Amino acid sequence: MVDFPKLADNMIVVCFGTESWVRDHDKLTEIGIATFDLRDMRTFKSPGMHGDSLLKQVYFYHARIEENAHVINIKYCPGDLDSNCFGQTRFANSSDATKMLESIFKWSFDAEYPELGFCPVIVMGHALSGDLAMLSRTLGVHAAVFDTVVSIIDTQQLCRETCSWTYHNLANLQKLVSEANFHYRDTHTACNDAAMTLICAVHMVLPSELKTNASGNSTDGGPRTRQDVVDEIEEASQYQDWSWGTASAAVDEPMFLATQIRPHAVPSASKAPNHRKAARGHATKNCIFSAMRGPEVEGEEDSVDRVTNRMSAMSFDY
Repeated sequence: MVDFPKLADNMIVVCFGTESWVRDHDKLTEIGIATFDLRDMRTFKSPGMHGDSLLKQVYFYHARIEENAHVINIKYCPGDLDSNCFGQTRFANSSDATKMLESIFKWSFDAEYPELGFCPVIVMGHALSGDLAMLSRTLGVHAAVFDTVVSIIDTQQLCRETCSWTYHNLANLQKLVSEANFHYRDTHTACNDAAMTLICAVHMVLPSELKTNASGNSTDGGPRTRQDVVDEIEEASQYQDWSWGTASAAVDEPMFLATQIRPHAVPSASKAPNHRKAARGHATKNCIFSAMRGPEVEGEEDSVDRVTNRMSAMSFDY
């Protein structure tokens, strides 16, 4: 007979987020994980002010997908992949990233008795369906990886259930962070997003006596604020080591800078007919001007005539 209370005491919470290249969503660029083991909570009776004691048990993983480490979003969903705030960043190829996910979702109930199986897992995220679809499409992560999952919590739904968000529209993550009175730094970086999601979720379910509405950092002698707790967790997480992948990777030149058109090299209107052959070498996907415009440039390639005429009309005389 299944001992459900004992299973609940051994629950694992996994909060994660993903990022991809906006011009090709089949290029997964990052996975961010924030996870903790409820068994680590047995040493204290309260989650602490602003969830301080609980959040100190969270472990953070930031994995950049090595094959796509050279692609960067610069207009839509821009994020600085080198500005991850929580945990340490490592580079993993797609195969290692899949194995990492499998290990995170399959924690042994008791390492000395593997026949007991794995701990039940609660999966958490913000607009989680998109992240799950991303892992399935890009890494081929199949249902067996998630067969330990017993519950899914999406903060877009949780904020309504806890009355933390009462507006008609769906809450985006940045709005939830603002409602919780702490700073959201370096958005659209997968591990930062996972950390912000988990911190917001903890804030939503804490009893009122364990949180204040003060914003910013505390003043001398004043009570600790949520921002104080977030800053401390962020700093401590920088010393969390993990072993999948490598600490660095040979990253190619960013794709959006692969071909830069130098102004003085663009033909003037009078010389355009002599440069039609050169225009055939124009690759929209590698063009800096195209990248700055964002994903709307995807689709049918411009004809040679249209590219040439458009370039001819541009004046680069100084």
